[in-house]
Parts: sequence; C-alpha cells; structure tokens
Amino acid sequence: MKKIIIFCAVFLLTSCAALNVSFWDDNEAYRAIDIRMQAKRIDCDQNNSFTNLQLQSLQYNIQWLKTYSESKRTRDVTKMIIPIEETINDFVNRESYSPAYCKIKRNVIMEQSKVMARAIMARY
Repeated sequence: MKKIIIFCAVFLLTSCAALNVSFWDDNEAYRAIDIRMQAKRIDCDQNNSFTNLQLQSLQYNIQWLKTYSESKRTRDVTKMIIPIEETINDFVNRESYSPAYCKIKRNVIMEQSKVMARAIMARY
C-alpha cells in the first residue's frame, strides 16, 4: 500500500512539473498591454519611414518581453510571442509597402497582441 501511495505522489509531482503554465507577473502584463497599445497606434496614413519608427519601437517591446520571459523561463509566454514576432519582423524588413498592406498587417498585429494580452492577463 505504501508503494502505491509513493508511486502516486511521485506521478502527481512529476505531472505538475511537466505543465507548461506560468503565474501572474506584473512586468509581463504591463509589457503585453503596452504592445497592444502600440499596435493600435500604428499609423498607416503616414509615410513609411514614420510607420517604420513605430514598428521598430513595437519590435523592441516584443524583444524585451521575449528576453524577459526567456530569462524567467516562462515557456508559455515565450511561445505566444513567436507569431507576433514573425509578423512584425516581416513587416519591418519590407523596404516599401502600400497603405492597404500596412492596414492588413496592423489588423493582424492587433489581433495577435489582443490574444497574447488576454492570455497573460488571465493568469493567477
């Protein structure tokens, strides 16, 4: 009987350690909302150089959150950052783009940042 209890305890402890869930963090929450606000403020009606400055600032905040989460070993947040990071990098690396392309990418970034922020804000 003791062996069964010990086996169950070890199984439960290792199962909990295998979960990829993290807890509330003020810095991650703040930066997620900051990223979401910056995404909303992307101005596609200006020239590309002004929009690129906004995108570079957004890219910096995404890199900050990724570096912070990796340093903290918050794997779930790090995984959430990958799609928005790829979208931003693709956008920033373009030499020129039309206002229509900018608006489409802005909408994608806004949706990705909304999903990420909601997931980060819903933690305990």
